[in-house]
Amino acid sequence: MIHPLRRAIPALGLACILTTNWSCGNEATGKIAPPNVLFILIDALRADHLSSYGYARKTSPHVDALADEGVRFERANCQATWTGSSVASIFSGLYPSTHGVITNPTHTSGQTFASAILAPQVTTLAESMKARGYRTGAIVTNVFLRREYGFDQGFDDYEMLEHREHGAAVNRDALEWIGKKSASPFFLYLHYMDVHGPYTPPAPYDEYFKPEAPKPLPETAVIPPNLKLGDCRDLAVYEARYDGGIRCVDEEIGDLLKKLDGMGLAKNTLVVFTADHGEELYEHGGFGHGRTLYEEVLHTPLVFRLPGRVPAKKSIHTGVSAIDIYPTILELCDAPNPPAMHGRSLVPLIDGKDSAEREIWAEIHLEKGQPQICHKLDTVKSIYTLAAGEVGEYLLLGEDPAEQKNAIGRLSAPEKRVLADAFTDYIDKRKIEAVKWSTSATHQPSPQDVERMKAIGYLPDTGGKPAPNGKEKPPPDPTDHH
Repeated sequence: MIHPLRRAIPALGLACILTTNWSCGNEATGKIAPPNVLFILIDALRADHLSSYGYARKTSPHVDALADEGVRFERANCQATWTGSSVASIFSGLYPSTHGVITNPTHTSGQTFASAILAPQVTTLAESMKARGYRTGAIVTNVFLRREYGFDQGFDDYEMLEHREHGAAVNRDALEWIGKKSASPFFLYLHYMDVHGPYTPPAPYDEYFKPEAPKPLPETAVIPPNLKLGDCRDLAVYEARYDGGIRCVDEEIGDLLKKLDGMGLAKNTLVVFTADHGEELYEHGGFGHGRTLYEEVLHTPLVFRLPGRVPAKKSIHTGVSAIDIYPTILELCDAPNPPAMHGRSLVPLIDGKDSAEREIWAEIHLEKGQPQICHKLDTVKSIYTLAAGEVGEYLLLGEDPAEQKNAIGRLSAPEKRVLADAFTDYIDKRKIEAVKWSTSATHQPSPQDVERMKAIGYLPDTGGKPAPNGKEKPPPDPTDHH
């Protein structure tokens, strides 16, 4: 048997070239009644905290039932570990440095700066669905998805709720929107924030799971201000609260799907369930997301359900990417001629016609603009830092799933050079593509959005001071459109 160290290095050099091939779609099959599409995304939901993905706690009975009724991808990965960049990749099918939404508009110092927007020349998933006769809607709750960042492209209706709104509010507006009479099939995107920090789910979910044996954090551990639970420094408490958020949103998802069935829509509705990224709970010395490319933030759930078309009770072990969701939805809806993108349809995997491992790329762009890039092929993972111009971490997930042992020392100098050259090739190709697919236009967060960022931990809090109007919610934002 060829050791993964030897197998991955030549494969990486070839795969980096193949990555830039654009997806090709099937011609329309002439299906008369295309399915509705309900696209559910849970912010900051790591796959390994769902019971259907092997987690010990029963956090997700309704999501588990959904997975039993469709196909579950065991090793799905996001392309970026913060919301704006990841969702831009999902809705464009492009890698982050191609679409250009790469920099989170916050600094750890507490400063904010203008952030890139999703370019109008990108053909989004919503635009593709609208062009095929779908009524398109979105109900979102994350400040980084505001219209001003370009995420409303292709949507007939784009509603921005406050991030404090729980899944019940998203469901309420979703069911009202679905219930509007229309001769067209619908595409509805729902973005839930219940799991995202701060880890304060409503009762009874705040105490739904009892902390297990205490896990005291070391004195050097820094908990972001807006994730702190009072003076608590017991990691087990943070894990229990995070899991409570999952159980809370799972209940809301179950209620939504039950009501969808009651409306007679379940049989002809494609349900897609995923997350934009995961969440670190001190596995690598920190909390939150957007600053590393380890599995706790990279590995996301992915489920497709469409009765009569997608097989039930099927799990697929092949590694796949979030950019693959876009072309998969189009193919399952018999939509011809998808636009150019990096994503590849997952239908061949769903239909059992393909099982080959796919390479996976992901990126983070820290506040000084120096990116880290991750490549995965099967269980071999490399992380490259542009500033250093070299692969700094070489991780063998089969041997070390917790990513605590850097195997870079097991590579020879020529092998390291092959790896570095492949990453350089990836970067160069993305720069060329960015000329076409990204824009220099930016959006500066409003004072109201700065307060929203503070509330979910992206900026230091106000030191106990109330929001500018002295109330729980920030003042009305004149740029907010519903």
